[in-house]
Amino acid sequence: MAGIALGVISNRALLLKENLPKYEQCIKRDSAGDWVFIIRDDESSFSEVERIKEMLQSNGFKALHVSSSRARAACEILNAHVGNDVSPIFSENYGGLRNFVLVFAAALQRNLVFVDDDTSPLYDFAQRYVRLFNEGWQLIPGGYEGQTNVSAPGALYEFCSLVRDARAGLVSKEKLTEAADGVAHGISSRMGSYSKNMFVGGNLGISLSLLKHVPYFPTHLRIEDALYKKFVEHLTSNEKNAIFTPSDYSEAYAKVPLVQHERKRSAKPVLCDLLINELKGSVLAKVVLNIGFDELCKCNGISDKDIVEMEESAVEETWEEFNMKNNQETLREGFHLLEGDAAREAERIILLDKDVANLPLEELRKTLELFSFTLSIWPQIIDTLGKKEVWKEVERLVE
Repeated sequence: MAGIALGVISNRALLLKENLPKYEQCIKRDSAGDWVFIIRDDESSFSEVERIKEMLQSNGFKALHVSSSRARAACEILNAHVGNDVSPIFSENYGGLRNFVLVFAAALQRNLVFVDDDTSPLYDFAQRYVRLFNEGWQLIPGGYEGQTNVSAPGALYEFCSLVRDARAGLVSKEKLTEAADGVAHGISSRMGSYSKNMFVGGNLGISLSLLKHVPYFPTHLRIEDALYKKFVEHLTSNEKNAIFTPSDYSEAYAKVPLVQHERKRSAKPVLCDLLINELKGSVLAKVVLNIGFDELCKCNGISDKDIVEMEESAVEETWEEFNMKNNQETLREGFHLLEGDAAREAERIILLDKDVANLPLEELRKTLELFSFTLSIWPQIIDTLGKKEVWKEVERLVE
């Protein structure tokens, strides 16, 4: 079996310093074979991440540090060899950040496990990934324990549930104030256990064979994981051992790699902004799925009229799926119970209308064209970086 690369997307060196050694210790404790570390971070914590990389190297692990400036330099090398500007595919956004880790894992000829810097391994995390990759699974969704409520619709549901419970006298005013303020600042008040249907990019295994063919779609909207899964389902619909899905909770707790997820409180309230981002993201995803992955490469042939009609339909579906009408009514009825940032976020959400989920036509078309370009040029990027002389040139930047 190919070795495994542990890929971490981070902009918080303190969390990385706290949690990455736990993964290192887990790999050693599990005797989980040959692992390397790939860290993709922004420039704000460069020196701290360099020290973390050097610590891993001194402990016998290969570790690569792909900072923003190093990523730009690597793109310049790729541009020269590919003969095209590939930097938009690796832009500083959700899918773009992950794409660099994908191509580096491919160049190293390794399966890949993504984790986030606010997670730490549970149980025999590393050994579970080794076993599932050995069984031939191509996509392995791991799970969260702890703060499992990670989506904006889920957070909004919790926010509204707190308000309903307070109106019914099931939650005290003090409890409501504390919990609602936490949700407004990105912290789930309900600590949950693993859900069998969970799919999170912060704990996800991707086989070498898959990552060579399936890129992430670069976008500033939080849909990168959902679209990645949909794309994999499309490509592997007739294959066995495509996406590992436990048959029941017994198998899930025995085999699924689990991490503890502890999200940090944001300095400013974020609930409404996250909700708007995911409303737009859901609309974009529905347009992509309506076009179809096979047709996406030909998106220049889709008329503006068709795109607008697809978006209008997607907005209606998304507004319904997010239960926005009922959630807004709940917040109106219980608004008098909320205080501070929670009240301000509730007011912002109450005032939202469907137009907030729309993307301007020009932005939507450019995004679709970027997705199309990503799909068409991905094989060439993988082949180019797979050439020994090109990889050595890039690897020197990040070692």
